[in-house]
Amino acid sequence: MEKKSKLLTKKKSDAPTAILTPPPKSAALTPQQQSQRKRKRAQSIPDHLSVPDPKKVMGAQHITLVPGARVLPLGAKVKVKPQFDLTHDGRIDGIHLSSLQRTPSPFGKAMGDHTVAWQAVVDSVRAMLHGKSIPEAVGALRAMQLEAQAWMSNSDSLEFALFSRLNDTITRAPRLENAAFEVEALCQAALNNAAADPAKAVGNLADAIAQHLAYLNYLPFATVPASQGGRSTGVNEGLYRKRLLAFEREGGALGEDQRALLEQALWKLFSFDAAIRESHIALLIDPTIAQATVDAWAELESCANELSAAMYGDDSNPVNQLNTQLAKLKNKAGTTQAIFDAAGELIKTADRYLDMRSETGLEAAKALDAARSTMAERILTDIVPAKASVDLIKERLANAPERVAEVLPYLLHDHQRRMAAAYARSVSETGFLYPDDQDNRRAEHEAAADSAVDALKAALKESFPDLFTVRMPNSSDSDTEEAEEDEPQALKGLLDKIKESYLTLSRIVVPESSPWVVSAARSELIVTYVQGGRPAFIVNGRAPAPSGVAGQGNHSTAWAIEQQHPDALISKATSVDEAVGILKQAVIGDLGSPVMELDALLPFAQIEGGQVLDIYKAAVAVLKAMDVEEAATAYLKFRNLLPYATVDPGDRTGHNERKDGDVKVTFDGKALQEAVELKNEELTKPTDEERNDHLASVRAAVEALDAEAQTWKDNPPLDKAVLYTKERLSAMAQLVAKKETANLTGGIYQIRQKEHVRVWEQVQEYRQTLPTPPVK
Repeated sequence: MEKKSKLLTKKKSDAPTAILTPPPKSAALTPQQQSQRKRKRAQSIPDHLSVPDPKKVMGAQHITLVPGARVLPLGAKVKVKPQFDLTHDGRIDGIHLSSLQRTPSPFGKAMGDHTVAWQAVVDSVRAMLHGKSIPEAVGALRAMQLEAQAWMSNSDSLEFALFSRLNDTITRAPRLENAAFEVEALCQAALNNAAADPAKAVGNLADAIAQHLAYLNYLPFATVPASQGGRSTGVNEGLYRKRLLAFEREGGALGEDQRALLEQALWKLFSFDAAIRESHIALLIDPTIAQATVDAWAELESCANELSAAMYGDDSNPVNQLNTQLAKLKNKAGTTQAIFDAAGELIKTADRYLDMRSETGLEAAKALDAARSTMAERILTDIVPAKASVDLIKERLANAPERVAEVLPYLLHDHQRRMAAAYARSVSETGFLYPDDQDNRRAEHEAAADSAVDALKAALKESFPDLFTVRMPNSSDSDTEEAEEDEPQALKGLLDKIKESYLTLSRIVVPESSPWVVSAARSELIVTYVQGGRPAFIVNGRAPAPSGVAGQGNHSTAWAIEQQHPDALISKATSVDEAVGILKQAVIGDLGSPVMELDALLPFAQIEGGQVLDIYKAAVAVLKAMDVEEAATAYLKFRNLLPYATVDPGDRTGHNERKDGDVKVTFDGKALQEAVELKNEELTKPTDEERNDHLASVRAAVEALDAEAQTWKDNPPLDKAVLYTKERLSAMAQLVAKKETANLTGGIYQIRQKEHVRVWEQVQEYRQTLPTPPVK
C-alpha cells in the first residue's frame, strides 16, 4: 500500500457556515477620503516607470532588435498550449485556450494590466486562423507575426519610439527577439511535418501560436504595470465578451439600446484606465497635478530643514508643530507616494526625539546629545527619494506632449483592429467601424479616428469629472436651452494631435463575418437557469482549464457528470435563494475537503501558473454570487480548478462520455494515474535548476494568496481554508529546499477516485427524479 503523503494530514476545524456577502454600496466620501482621492492623482503614474528622454536612451544604448534564439529566465518560458478542433478534412474549427492561461509577463512575476483585453487579443488570433488547413494557418500566422514585428527593423517607426519609452528595454528586447524567432522556427517545423506527421505539425502550430501570443504581450504598452492598488483591471471582461459573442452568433435587428450596449461592450474591452495612466495625459489636462506635487515637495523640504535644525535644540514645541504639519501633508493633493513615505519617516524621527526628550537624568541627556547629529542627518537623507519623485513629475510633464501623441493613438488603433478581427458583426452593426468601401476609404479611416478620440474624451471625463465643468445658460437665454460642457483647454489641442497621429496608422479593414464564434460556444461556459425545470440548468461549453494544462485538459470525473452536479445539489431547493445558498455551502465544504488538501501537490507548472489562487478566486465568485446562474457558473469553474479535477496527460477524445455513464466509464483513471506519475517524477528527479524553479513557484503562490486574501475579510471558513493552504504550500517549500520530496504522491489517486464516486452517486440519485423520456 502506498504511503500517504505527510501533506495530506487533515486539520480539524469547526463546520464552516459563513458566506461572503456582496460589498455594501459606496457611501458618500468623507472630506478625508476626498483629499486622499485628490492625492492619488499625483500617484496615477507609477514611480517605477521613470524614463529619461527616449532619444538619449536609444542614442546611448544603440539597441537593435533582431529575431534570434535568446537565453531567457525560467519565468519567461511560454507554457500556454492551445488545442485544436479539426474538421474531417483537417481544417481548424476551433482553437481552445483557457481564459486562465497567460503568456509570461514582461515584468517577471508581476502580471500587470492589459490595455486591450487579453481574451479579445486571443479571439482575434482565433478569428484569423479559423477555417484554414494547417499549412494555410501556418502561412497566416507567419504573415501576422511579420506584420507585428516589422517595426523591429525600422528605428523610425512609431512602435520603435514606443519601445524606446520603456524603462526595461534591455530585458524586454531578448524576449521579443526570442518569441519572433520561435514563431518562425515552429512554423517551419509545422510545414516540414505536415505531410509525414500531421499530429506533430499540429503541435508545432499550437506552440507557434503560443509564442506569437507571447510576442504580442511583450509589445510596448500591450501590458503595463498594474495600478498602485496592485489589482488587474480586467474586471467584467468576460461579461462584455459574452455579450459580443452572443450577437456574433445570433445577429438580429438592433434597436438603439441594444446598439449602445454592444458599442459599450466593444470599448469596455479596452482599459482606458491603464492607457490614460501610462500616457501621462493627466499631467497636461490638469496642470494642478504637477504644481501640487511641487508645492508638496516645497513644504516637505521646509519641514525637513526646520526639523533637522530642531534636533540640536531643547524645545519640543517646534517639533510637535512640525509633526502635526507633516501628518496633514501626507493627505494633501500632490503628495506622491515618495513624499508620503518621506513624511512618515520624518514623523518617526521626530517621535524618537520627543521620546528621548521626555526621559530625565544625566544618562538620558547624554544619549540625546549623542543622537542629535544622526537624527538631523537622517531627516535630510530621508527626503532624497521624494525629491527624485518631484524631478520625475517635472520630467514627465516635459515629455508628456510627445508621449501622449504616440501612446494613445497606437493603443486605440490596436484595440479597434483587434475588435474588427474578432467581432466583425458587432463592429459593423454598431458603427464602431465601417465595412470596407473602396470609394470611401479615406472617410472610413477618419471616422475610425473620430470614434477613437470621442471614446477617449468620454473616458477622460469619467476619470476627471471635475475638469469638465458645466457652463449654464445666461439668464437671458431661453429656458429650453441646454447647459454646455467645457472640456479642459489643454485637451482641445491634444485631441487634435492624437487624431493627426492616428491618421498616420494603417486603415483597419473589417471582415465580412466572424465564423469562428461558433466554436466559442463549445469552449466557453454558459449556464442558463430554467425556473422549475428538470434539469434546472442548461450548460453549454466547458469551464476553463487551469493554467499549465493544454486546451481543455482531461477531467478525472467526466464533464458530463460534473455539469449535472449543480442540479443534483439544488434538486430539493424550494426557492432560488435557497439554491444559491446550497451552492455556496458546497464550496465551503469543498475548501475543507481531502481534495483541497492536494493543493500543494499540484504540478509545479500549474502552481506557477496561479491555479491555487484561481481556485480561491472561483470560490469567492460563488460566495459573492447574487443570482443562481452566476452561482452555478462560478461553481462549475471552481470544481474544474480543484486539484487534479483537470489534468494535462491523456487523450482529448472525450471517451464517449454520457450523462448516464456508469461510475467506471466516467472516471478517467488512466489520465489521472499518468498525472500522478509525472508529479512523482518531478518531485524525485529534478535538476538543481528545476528545484530552484519549483521552490520559487511555491513561494510565489503563497505570496500571491497572501496579497489577494486581504480582500476576502470577515469570512472565517474562507480564512481558515486559506491558512491551511498556505501551511501546506510552505511545508512543500521546505521539503523542496531540503530535497525531501520522495513519497509525497501517495493518496492522490485514491482521494480523487473517492471524490468521483461521491459526485457520481449524487448525480445518479438526482437523475432518478428526471422525467422519463418518451419512447420513440
